Amino acid sequence: MKLGCHCVLFREKIASDTGNVLAGMASTGFSGVEMGSRFFGTERKEFLKESLKAAGIELAALHVGVPAELWMEDADKAVAAVLEAARFICDFPNKNLTMSGNACARPADAARAMDRAALACKELGVTLGYHNHASEFLVDDAAMYKAIRDEAPHMNFAFDLGWVQKGGYDPYAVLEENRGRVAYVHLRDFAGQKYLPEGEELSDDYSRHLGGDITPFFPDLGGGQTDFKKLLSYLSSYLPEEGWAVVEYETGEQDFDRYKKAKAFLDSQR
Repeated sequence: MKLGCHCVLFREKIASDTGNVLAGMASTGFSGVEMGSRFFGTERKEFLKESLKAAGIELAALHVGVPAELWMEDADKAVAAVLEAARFICDFPNKNLTMSGNACARPADAARAMDRAALACKELGVTLGYHNHASEFLVDDAAMYKAIRDEAPHMNFAFDLGWVQKGGYDPYAVLEENRGRVAYVHLRDFAGQKYLPEGEELSDDYSRHLGGDITPFFPDLGGGQTDFKKLLSYLSSYLPEEGWAVVEYETGEQDFDRYKKAKAFLDSQR
């Protein structure tokens, strides 16, 4: 199992100041980074390869967001959006594409369309993994999660374990019922359903990820309730050797030291 961190904390800087962001991420001690196509784009492939090599860090995965409604309304367009990202990443060493969405009115229809994208990604040698937020578990008795589980058999899961807990589900139970379909997870420190850091507010950017009256924020690793000794021990045998556990901070100060502290904390728990 490899450990990585997520560039989303630095938002558009991954595109405008790529070298410095990647160098800073490499200084944290993590082996790889995940980054989003909405910030970096899918045009500068060779530039990204050179920047990663210069920084001495791997690209663990590329993230692409596709609203669930698009899978119902225009599945061809949704598949094309995924394949654009898949073609970008298909000749990187780690061929992981994480895709997020949200709960929707016709989850089974959306999931079957997603399965088309997963199959097309496989033809490119890319693994498509669904990256959840809370709504997939909170809305309509987890209808979206269950639809992807049951109606999209070629889709892997790239579970965000913090969001699973925010959705009211046991992450160990969810992982167990999907054994063999998970090689990539996100780590957060769950601090309870009502946790909200001082100075933070519930933003519209997250409203569609929530199916109830809960906040989406998480403390930095070590500040919550998660038993990381137990979790890391479990993941070390659950994930394949080339699998990834990626720490995602997306709110708060844009400071590489936060990720350095996260890496040191995880090392102390292994």
